Amino acid sequence: RRRTRHAHAGDGGTARERRHRWHPDVRSILAYHEGTLLLEEYFYGYDRDRPHQMRSFTKVADPGTVGRYCSGGIITAGRIVERAAGKSLPRFAQEALFGPLGIRPADWKWDFTLDRSQRNEFGQIYLRPRDMLKLGILIRQRGEWEGRRVVSASWIDAAVARQSRIDDSDYGLGIWHRWYRVQTSAGDRRVDTIMLSGNGGQKVYLVPSLDLIVVFTGGAVNVESPVNQMMARVLLPAMMG
Repeated sequence: RRRTRHAHAGDGGTARERRHRWHPDVRSILAYHEGTLLLEEYFYGYDRDRPHQMRSFTKVADPGTVGRYCSGGIITAGRIVERAAGKSLPRFAQEALFGPLGIRPADWKWDFTLDRSQRNEFGQIYLRPRDMLKLGILIRQRGEWEGRRVVSASWIDAAVARQSRIDDSDYGLGIWHRWYRVQTSAGDRRVDTIMLSGNGGQKVYLVPSLDLIVVFTGGAVNVESPVNQMMARVLLPAMMG
């Protein structure tokens, strides 16, 4: 059985591997079709700086062609933002996003260290449900908050558009598309949602057809969350009759 060789930071690799190193654009990174052969558990097993190791993996597909979930892409995008902004990602987020939404530094927690010390945290952010809801409202309002432009409308449109396919779900730029078959008194109906998803069952759903935003929190860390079943079998049927 042939083994796939994963080149990593500090490894020069073969001449052929060096010609096929990872060179995606930011949109491909955020859409999870950056073109590397890298599984989630493989990425988090490394001791090295994660964005640096991600950059050095061998390309196995052209960016924009094959969807494959791995947090390494989003984390690498975060490091790109840090370098472009000249400041840490949490600081930039507070100034450019959270501050305009009325979210204070004391209202959230985020350690974006990205080394082995974060092997159990994965660079995750901790937000209050009310502030998760604000993110959903910001998306629904195409980047405006209380009459102020916080995020460009074109970026919101691109983020919620279908950019790639991950397993059985469509995916935008950091945003999932999920649909449910809901039993109602008038028969089965398909309901499309836009979903922000975090570990443990932390989710923000936008349901355009119902003008609805739903926030869930949970503790199902690293296992399948029951939230999707709750949406399909409890909440949406109750809303739709």
